[in-house]
Amino acid sequence: MVQYATAHNLTALNADLDTIKSSLDDTSADMNVFWLIFGGALVFFMQAGFGMLEAGCVRSSSVVNIVFKNLCDACIGAVMFYMFGWALAYGDDLDSKSRNGFLGNAAFFLVTDANGGYQDGLAEYGGFEPRAFASWFFQFAFCATAATIVSGAIAERTQLNAYFAYSAWICGFVYPVVVHWTWSSAGWASPWVSYDQPMPRLGKGLMDFAGSGVVHMVGGFAALAGAMLVGPRRGRKTASQQTPPFRFAKDSDPTHFIGHNKVHQVLGMFILWTGWFGFNCVSTLEMTPGSAPVASRTAVTTMLGACGGGFATLMIDLILQKVRHIEPKVDPTWVRWAEENGQDTTDPPKEAILGATLNFEIECVVNGILAGLVSITAGCSLVEPWAALVIGMLGGAVYTGASGLMVKVKIDDPLDAFAVHGACGFWGLVATGLWATAKNVAEVYPANNFVNATHPGDMPGDEYYGAFYGGDGKQFGIQLLVGLVIAAWAFSMAFLCFFLLKLTGNLRVADDQEGYAGLDSHEHGASAYTGMPAVKEAAGNVRSPTAGEPKRVETN
Repeated sequence: MVQYATAHNLTALNADLDTIKSSLDDTSADMNVFWLIFGGALVFFMQAGFGMLEAGCVRSSSVVNIVFKNLCDACIGAVMFYMFGWALAYGDDLDSKSRNGFLGNAAFFLVTDANGGYQDGLAEYGGFEPRAFASWFFQFAFCATAATIVSGAIAERTQLNAYFAYSAWICGFVYPVVVHWTWSSAGWASPWVSYDQPMPRLGKGLMDFAGSGVVHMVGGFAALAGAMLVGPRRGRKTASQQTPPFRFAKDSDPTHFIGHNKVHQVLGMFILWTGWFGFNCVSTLEMTPGSAPVASRTAVTTMLGACGGGFATLMIDLILQKVRHIEPKVDPTWVRWAEENGQDTTDPPKEAILGATLNFEIECVVNGILAGLVSITAGCSLVEPWAALVIGMLGGAVYTGASGLMVKVKIDDPLDAFAVHGACGFWGLVATGLWATAKNVAEVYPANNFVNATHPGDMPGDEYYGAFYGGDGKQFGIQLLVGLVIAAWAFSMAFLCFFLLKLTGNLRVADDQEGYAGLDSHEHGASAYTGMPAVKEAAGNVRSPTAGEPKRVETN
């Protein structure tokens, strides 16, 4: 009887333990769902940051237009990612013969079985169980971010229907294909391809933890293609050249194109900075004892990368001001103002002497912080905090160089979208191949044997980590190669879209729509502000608050 009672108690105890384990598993799964929804909400809120930043960086006559495009990104992006994007990014059949490294081929409209339902047990392959909807929401927020980057580069002169077409194209096809390459369980450059799957892979795959290449390079290089094809804004082309292709005028005054609201720029940047912690930290995709240390380290590196970028960009800008203004000269803007107001131009005040004082430019710090954030996004979980600071500072230098190059080659990018996202995104991939430590790589990618964290060098293939930490350069080469492929794909696909729109006359607004009233009046019949004073644009249009149509005036 005693033995029977003991056996019965052990059976009951095992049943209780199984129940507790099942309950804990469910709790852990629910925590992961909350983690993804929380992170997705932070990333989605970055749309507000983009909206404020872009509104502050354009002229007051295009504010409604630019924020309207942000609204459309969210709406169009969600629908396209629901219908096609997720399927092309993560959708894969269980049949390994139909899986491929280029794009997914299942779960269109999030449907995974023949009856149009959501079949359990397929989440690993891009299908859906009930909790997997949180993954869709989190990944959609990333997709919308990639699309929004372009709106700033083509601001103030692009037709709305052209932007609708582009947004659908990037969210429904261009971006999801890159995601499949690098983040799916079947992509040719993905570190998540299991060894028991007969899928070809480039080395151990690309290390891009949160999307320097996957998200920001796609948006940045698409922005470059758009800015090239749509041409500069009116006033940055020669006065006699009223038909495409548009070019910068040699005497174009950039002061006419400075963003109208510094406060919006800063507030937008802070919203983006806050959302970036969801962007990077929640890319662990789960909150478990193993992923919590990764998320906490990522928060620190994200912060330091941003600070490094902002600090370095400010220092570089001050140095360049000193170099460029060795010979002080009178500000031409002040000269025009003085002439128009009957003032003596022979004795300018000190404030009008360029080179007399150094200006702490707020725009360069805003973009420098964003450049640092983009630069650290790929390696945020893989590098040490001190390296994150260095990567962010070098990212600030990369941004400054790329921004200057865009001006040099006369490509008009009002928000420096390519310099911040395209150039610094590429730098982020390269930097990860240099500074990713063996320990961190093994912690983030434990299943794919990048490195033996205990004894580096003891295992075949464990050289896949940062070259500065003993890696033999293979991972650096992979980062470089895949970065070039992503750049070529994003640029060529966006170029194709914008070229077709231009060919059919659906890309750029009519030249007379870029005057004082701007796109807000012509596209929306509204203005972001009321009671604005008379303004004279570079194009030479002047209008008072009570006037009807703007009248043409001559400008120097």
